[in-house]
Amino acid sequence: MAKVIVLRGVSGSGKSHLAEEMYMTSIAKGGSPNTVVVSADHFMVDAEGEYAFDFRRLQECHGKCLARFINLAQAAVGDSGPERILVDNTNATLWEVSPYINVALAYGLDVQVITLICDPKVAFERSQHQTPAVAILRKDSQLRESAAEMPSWWHQEVRFVS
Repeated sequence: MAKVIVLRGVSGSGKSHLAEEMYMTSIAKGGSPNTVVVSADHFMVDAEGEYAFDFRRLQECHGKCLARFINLAQAAVGDSGPERILVDNTNATLWEVSPYINVALAYGLDVQVITLICDPKVAFERSQHQTPAVAILRKDSQLRESAAEMPSWWHQEVRFVS
């Protein structure tokens, strides 16, 4: 059965780094990329293929990310789909993370949520998205609050990262 891992954390908390580690481990073990990473950031690129954050495109990019995830979840039910799908978005609130979990559960996929809690000051210094400190503080508050409210059947693992 395919597995979905939903990563949650503020910008600079290490979500993309963890996703990359999981992806590379998958390649090393299987010899082929049987793990797929989906992220709204993948759709936030300019004409030259370079990452270019544009707040005005945020809703569009998250919509495309969810659509790609749904396609991968459908494929994961059969033999031709990925063995593991990693969702690499901030997902600070339950309403942001719930579509991924509900789709995965609807297709009978195993789901794990990994919440990365990081000191907001450290996250701000590491962030590669020019996210304002006030936005990181707001998302950190939302993340911590929602982590405490998350339903137990969503199988959340909370990791404190430095």
